[in-house]
Amino acid sequence: MKNKRILIAYATRSGTTGEVAGRIGSVLESHSFQVDVLPVKQVKDLKPYEAAVVGSAVRLDQWLPEATEFVKKHREELGRMPTAFFSVCLTAADPNEERRKLMANFSEAACKFRPPDDQAFFAGRLELKRLPLLPRLMARGVKVKEGDFRDWECIRAWSESLSARFEEQAGPAAQPGFKKPA
Repeated sequence: MKNKRILIAYATRSGTTGEVAGRIGSVLESHSFQVDVLPVKQVKDLKPYEAAVVGSAVRLDQWLPEATEFVKKHREELGRMPTAFFSVCLTAADPNEERRKLMANFSEAACKFRPPDDQAFFAGRLELKRLPLLPRLMARGVKVKEGDFRDWECIRAWSESLSARFEEQAGPAAQPGFKKPA
């Protein structure tokens, strides 16, 4: 069902996750959904929404505290609607088996409150000049490579898959979660 109102709530430190959230929102809007893209701290009420996408930057191998707190606070409302999570991190820039296992744990604390119906991991961007002093020094110490590693095609494709799944939902009386593709 098109014209559904969808929330994309995100937590970010340097703006990268907000830009990814915005791109997800643009794709969903192109499919006639009404989309609000907001930082988690600005979301007060989930009643107007029929689906939610929650994303967070990853620091120290976990979601930002405000993203996890958002899921905890709104777990009942999120439990009544299709909900997807996305994480933005440099680990996703060059995934191998070990890194995939690590990434699966990034949103673990939030998943305890509301397991997502779908989840994605996207590579981020690192610009040392945008970081506070301590994280900048730590990144330099471990020689983290600077650059923009976001794969916009991957982000678009995942957003398209969400659109198809949201369209399949029968409306507000539908059971939470995504219907499995036939």
